[in-house]
This record gives sequence, structure tokens and C-alpha cells, in this order.
Amino acid sequence: MNETYAPQPDWTAMTLPAVSSESDRRAAPRRRVMWKAEADGASCGVRDLNDGGARIILPSAHALDGRLILSIRHRNADYPAEVVWRSGFAAGLRFLGSSRLN
Repeated sequence: MNETYAPQPDWTAMTLPAVSSESDRRAAPRRRVMWKAEADGASCGVRDLNDGGARIILPSAHALDGRLILSIRHRNADYPAEVVWRSGFAAGLRFLGSSRLN
């Protein structure tokens, strides 16, 4: 059987220290988090977050393209975003408009 399997992470409301390095191309330092979220209705987990966007992990190879709404349960907030990269079960999102984090 040749079935793709992605382990189901235990998403909690955990926030880790900000991470930044010289090779990091981000305009703002990212925060490592483990939050439950939804991206256009698909369950996902937010793993990295900064004022400009987020890295999300999907439980399957769910196709997300273009613009979407990222609903972060821990913050009880919705963020308009667009997909800027995909790699396996991960996707990078850029927040649109005035969706800056507080």
C-alpha cells in the first residue's frame, strides 16, 4: 500500500521565543507557535508567525492556492492572506492589507 501519512500534531496554545538569523529573509522576526487554525475551512496548525505572515501545516496535501482567510482560534481572529509557497504539507502565507498582528 502506497499511502501518504502525515502525523497529527497536538496543537496547543504554545508560543516559543522569536527566531531570527542572518540568512533569514523575513522583514520581521518570526515567533514559533503551535496554534490550531483553519485556512478556508481546512483544519491546519500555525507553526511560525510574524507581522507579515505565517507558516501553516496541513494534515493532508490539501490544495490551497491564491487568497484565503486564516482563522486563528487562539487569537479569535481572521486574517486575509495569500499563499506564497507550498512544500509537502506546509504552506507559507503572506497577510494582506492591514492584517498586522497585535
